[in-house]
Amino acid sequence: MMGDMSDSSSFPRLLYWADLPVSATHAGAMLMHRLLKGWPADRLMIVTPGAVDGCDLPGVRKVEPPPSCWSFLYRTRISRIWMTITGLRILWRARLSRGKPPKWLRPSIDGFQPAAVLTAGVAGAWIPASAYAKRHRLPLYVIVHDDHHYANFWIDGLRPYGEKLFAKVYRQAASRCCVARPMERLYRERFGGDGDVLLPLRGSDSVFHGE
Repeated sequence: MMGDMSDSSSFPRLLYWADLPVSATHAGAMLMHRLLKGWPADRLMIVTPGAVDGCDLPGVRKVEPPPSCWSFLYRTRISRIWMTITGLRILWRARLSRGKPPKWLRPSIDGFQPAAVLTAGVAGAWIPASAYAKRHRLPLYVIVHDDHHYANFWIDGLRPYGEKLFAKVYRQAASRCCVARPMERLYRERFGGDGDVLLPLRGSDSVFHGE
């Protein structure tokens, strides 16, 4: 997926659509920030919650979902039920629209015209991201840092269904990047698709000890 760093035109117009933010903070968000900060700004579009204020990559197109008046339910005793309802709504919307992006995203994504889609196996944004890629016959790239985060939002009775949904998307992907070799082997057995190992990246400004 990477091109010649000296020639930005060799990089595809990449749409990163996921629930994993891109920010120089911690954990997976930091890894995505390190991965994408070298991408030419005019060829990158980031669609995540909090992208506008949370992502500090200059010149990059940033879009975030509109705020929901029901978000407080994520902090209540029925949070798992509400997450499942939200996940089902995302799934039905993606299927009924046959991968057409939601209205809040449509003008930005139509103006950008991505050539490839990158998503992460966290929460449920990988569902519409993969549906969009399939609709427009674009290569889909999937990154997975933590096991089961792609299905943790389902209630227990629907967890196997969520696993099957992600398995289908995992096999659909042109490239599947796991954070470690044991994960790649496990996912190959679980989902029936070979993957690549993308180890955690060290920042260019990080302290390095030779011994």
